[in-house]
Amino acid sequence: MKTLLSGRGVSKGLGLGSVVLFEDAIHSEDLKKSSQLSPDAEKLRLFKAVSAVQARLKDLHVKAKSAAGNHDAAIFEAHLQMIEDPELADAITQHIDQSLTTAEWAVWQGFDAFIQIFSASDSDYMRERVLDLKDLRTQTLNELLGRASSQIPPTSALILVAKDLTPSQTFSVDRSRLQGLVSEQGGETSHTAILARSLGVAAITGVKGAVDAVRGLQKQMFVIDGKAGTLALVESDAERERVEHQI
Repeated sequence: MKTLLSGRGVSKGLGLGSVVLFEDAIHSEDLKKSSQLSPDAEKLRLFKAVSAVQARLKDLHVKAKSAAGNHDAAIFEAHLQMIEDPELADAITQHIDQSLTTAEWAVWQGFDAFIQIFSASDSDYMRERVLDLKDLRTQTLNELLGRASSQIPPTSALILVAKDLTPSQTFSVDRSRLQGLVSEQGGETSHTAILARSLGVAAITGVKGAVDAVRGLQKQMFVIDGKAGTLALVESDAERERVEHQI
């Protein structure tokens, strides 16, 4: 086998499957800033989007509770608390009222203020929460923009690869199909690492250039080793059979 990527193993185990890229990032330059609607109309759009995200988080909480238990499912309760934070809501609605912006731009700006604060923290735990804020921002913007979340192809066994992997992305995949997680960012205390350990799924973080390295290789078979922190390309049927016997 040819080792393609190396990083920090944050959840032990072996997994065998095809790689699936998660690339649903939204860029600020793609968002409309000025609104042609009234502030009340924009706030109504915002309310509907946030309500949809809240409903999705509640569904994910139930799914996580069944798969990983109460303790780790609490991650989605924490996300609900974040999205329902009155200070965050005020920051967003103030942008709509004072700057006459679209709900999309107000969401970007409102979340960004909190992201900057968390990013500057001396605490590793607080810095890890930046990913949670970005996840919630993306979910809210997807609702406002009418965009579907990343669609998972009908692959029987898969390894998710992304710049950042979020809990909502992790639990959008059937556990029986999920073989491993690889992210360019994140660490031992990230929610995804914690969930991976609870689910017994191999996970590697801190893998620089992971997305570009596997792009175009989605039809190939890979093995992820969460203990060694490696993602290797399976180059023969014999290698594949050997890994299958180890799993």
